[in-house]
Amino acid sequence: MTTRSGGETEWINESFYSTNTYIPREENCCALYALTQRFIEMNTRGYFNDSHCPMNATSFYNEIKNYLYSHPELRWNPDSSTSMPIETIQALASNNRFYVNNKPIFGEVVYTKKLSDVQLYLNDPNNQKTVKAVILRNPKGKDHIATISKIDNNVIRFYGYNEINNNYNGGDTYYNSVLNKDGIPKKGKDCNNQYYQIIGFLLEYLE
Repeated sequence: MTTRSGGETEWINESFYSTNTYIPREENCCALYALTQRFIEMNTRGYFNDSHCPMNATSFYNEIKNYLYSHPELRWNPDSSTSMPIETIQALASNNRFYVNNKPIFGEVVYTKKLSDVQLYLNDPNNQKTVKAVILRNPKGKDHIATISKIDNNVIRFYGYNEINNNYNGGDTYYNSVLNKDGIPKKGKDCNNQYYQIIGFLLEYLE
């Protein structure tokens, strides 16, 4: 099939693309998934459209995974039962070993303490454009990171693991409520009653 990229027609072999962009789905490895998802996003579709792809997503994932095993100073490895610390994610993202097209995977981190902070930040369309991953906290206080699929005026849609459904089909969380005609939040769309609390964002690296 063909797709358009930058005004040019690009042939995409869906079999190669699907194989080369597959990300392993392991327990407690949401950060590895997010870093690898960014690796995919920062490359062109054509990069993965080849049986001789220079490095596919699984290889990139495993390279980071093995690096973590050999660097205990990063304070996390895939056998850990806790979430990868944000400081570890930043260290990996800014390590030129894992640069994509000569750029770090993520830039700075923005932390939010309460829902109004999230709303203030995301209600600015310019900020929405630079957010590449969201830091979430579940009801038990465990943190989770996921790359952004889309942000609109009310909701963040994310890739990867979703604890609610216990799968890697992604999910969403509302930061503004969607109201019915009576001014009452619609079911599942009440920003004050979401499974995950938004506690921060990882931004695109900007020079």
